[in-house]
Amino acid sequence: GKIWLIIKREYLTRVRNRTFIIMTILAPVLIVGFYGVVIFALANQQEKKHTVCVVDQTELSLENHFKRYNVMKPNSNLKFVFKKDYFDAIDHFDGTYQSVLKLSPNCLQSPSQLALVYDERPTPLMKISIDQEINKMFEKMKMESMGIDTLYRKDIHTNISIPLVAKKYADD
Repeated sequence: GKIWLIIKREYLTRVRNRTFIIMTILAPVLIVGFYGVVIFALANQQEKKHTVCVVDQTELSLENHFKRYNVMKPNSNLKFVFKKDYFDAIDHFDGTYQSVLKLSPNCLQSPSQLALVYDERPTPLMKISIDQEINKMFEKMKMESMGIDTLYRKDIHTNISIPLVAKKYADD
């Protein structure tokens, strides 16, 4: 009986405390406010144009997927250009593109080898757009290689997030 009296007294002492009452009301307001500011900042962020130089070293002509993207979305802030030599692309960030995506010969079997080497870091929303296009391309290629109709796309869905590498850290 004495333990319950002590617990009740401690609980009521804490709950009746002015700081407890204020924080009970203020904490949810602060959390909602924080997330509101983050969402507002992301929604109002001016999306800069970003061009990715695709270096396709596969024998599958994967660059056709990106060419199709350029044609299908002419007003998009994301564009793709193409070069054959990776080192030439890395050494000549000349303002026509801000990042380089190397599609190595075995990238379909090992997507962890992909990296987006950037001279000008893409915004988070632009990075999401780039990842989405890579995911769509991988799904399509997997379905074609398996002889599967595109109706089964949901079953094959792959979600890849390409790691960003600053130009100064790119070695190959």
